[in-house]
Amino acid sequence: MGDMEDRIKKVSEACARDRALFETLVRALMCTVELEDRLAKRRKVMSRVPLRSVLSGPWDSNPSELDEPRAVDPNDYDSYLKGFPPMLVAFETILGEVLYAVDRGSARVVVARERGLSRVPAEVYAPPYRLPSMLSVNLQQRERGWILVVGGNPPEVALPVRRKEDIEAVSLILELRGLKGRK
Repeated sequence: MGDMEDRIKKVSEACARDRALFETLVRALMCTVELEDRLAKRRKVMSRVPLRSVLSGPWDSNPSELDEPRAVDPNDYDSYLKGFPPMLVAFETILGEVLYAVDRGSARVVVARERGLSRVPAEVYAPPYRLPSMLSVNLQQRERGWILVVGGNPPEVALPVRRKEDIEAVSLILELRGLKGRK
């Protein structure tokens, strides 16, 4: 496994354990799409998505939401997912791969991981892939701790940063989308 693939895997695994990191990375991904494109109608396709590229975790569902997918017979789980697919938002990377953020159906993704599935059927929404014309990244200390400020077009977004790993994860997301932050 190459260095970049290893970094992606570590970030994906960290997101499965850390809700704040997941929310920060999804906001970072949204910074990589022009504001008008975020508001535009997205195209939707059905696809079999590799779970290693999906940013999600069990904290994204309340415990009762996990009960239904866990009750489905493991042999019928793929059919269950085809009938009730999770909804994902796709972000193309410079590696030609795609990162996915869960919009709805995180519990189904969590149970698929628990059952050792490598791919799941999903409804995938893809925003246009134009990148911002300009992006700046600054680490700033505020009253409530450190934040990573991502600015440009779209407007400035403050991303809470608790650890060095959070900064590295956001940097990876920006790098995968073909952007180098100016410090």
